Amino acid sequence: MQALKRWWTAFEDKHTTAAQFIVFFILSNGITVLQVALMPAFKAVFAHTSLVDTAFQFLPVGVSNGHTVFLFDYSAGSMSVGAGGETVADVVTMIINAAISF
Repeated sequence: MQALKRWWTAFEDKHTTAAQFIVFFILSNGITVLQVALMPAFKAVFAHTSLVDTAFQFLPVGVSNGHTVFLFDYSAGSMSVGAGGETVADVVTMIINAAISF
């Protein structure tokens, strides 16, 4: 382990910008992998709580046909139909976000 540390220190001294890029690349991709792993875990945990039966409506932005329109409007209930498609959409969105941030 010490040999690897000495090698990295020498590399970092000679190629500062490349070393910073490598650290950033590993860190940002690691965070994306963590997000992908945690999404289904959080869904499984929250599926066994009363939050599933709670509607979430926040930040009213207007009125349409006499009904308030919210910026965040999630109805109560579990996602039984299309849940897999939504998970794929979330993962693709996170990958695009990571690529843009990169």
